[in-house]
Amino acid sequence: MAACGWPQWGGPTRNFQVPDAGLAASWTDQGPKRLWKRDIGFGHSSILVDDGGQRLYTMYRSGDDEVVISLDANTGQTLWEFRYPAPFLSGMNMDVGPGPHATALLVGGRLYAAGVSGKLHCLDARRGKLRWKRGLLEEMGGTVMVRGYSASPIAYRNTVIVTVGGPGHALAALDQKTGAVV
Repeated sequence: MAACGWPQWGGPTRNFQVPDAGLAASWTDQGPKRLWKRDIGFGHSSILVDDGGQRLYTMYRSGDDEVVISLDANTGQTLWEFRYPAPFLSGMNMDVGPGPHATALLVGGRLYAAGVSGKLHCLDARRGKLRWKRGLLEEMGGTVMVRGYSASPIAYRNTVIVTVGGPGHALAALDQKTGAVV
């Protein structure tokens, strides 16, 4: 089966389905062969796969930081990490886990990642370099969510749609290249 990208929460069409061509009809008792395994830290972020099936992306927490990571799909080795401070905000209750809770978005060679404290980063997907960032709470007037920010960004045409929250700030459409409010 050819590699199938998984660029966002829910997959290519956000319906949690992949094409079934070439999938095994059954598994042995041992299941499929494990290629690799590694620990990366706590997080509820799904794993994304690029179109070629060679790179994986996800997010995790390390102390007071959140980390966006790219892994080699064949070996599990780290290709790059982008780390930023993400202390919990007053009013947050992380009893169900410290996050991150959202899944990043991979589109147009860019990775859009939103952490529990409402920090949205646009990264170059190949190198992990910051292109732009926005503070959905402090900069855009969003509301602190009790369990932390958990809405996964969505691509629409040339924008990234994000939940901001709060009176008059339910959603925002940001330019994918610049982060400017559209």
